[in-house]
Amino acid sequence: SGLSMFKQNKFKNCKDTKDLLTKFNNKKETYKIIKNAVEALIAGIINMHRFIGFKKIIIGGSVGLNYFFYNNFMEAIKKNNLKISISRSKLKNKSELYGCLAFTKIK
Repeated sequence: SGLSMFKQNKFKNCKDTKDLLTKFNNKKETYKIIKNAVEALIAGIINMHRFIGFKKIIIGGSVGLNYFFYNNFMEAIKKNNLKISISRSKLKNKSELYGCLAFTKIK
């Protein structure tokens, strides 16, 4: 999550995740934080893909739609040779809310 990444940073002038991913994205520490987040996300995707075999992922939210994070994520997808179609959510930052709502309607 964006909050999880933000809490890992040590920059004094960094106010939020948006700052971390924009103003501080050229720093070594930020790259490490993003790399770790992407690796964890990719590991989850690989494991889920082995169980379910899905062919498409829609990524959204403020972190997933951020250019810096998204590019690192796409590099990791290619590096791991995953044959999964990736697209960005048209719901922008509200995608998590709609996903939660849909999940509650299923149960």
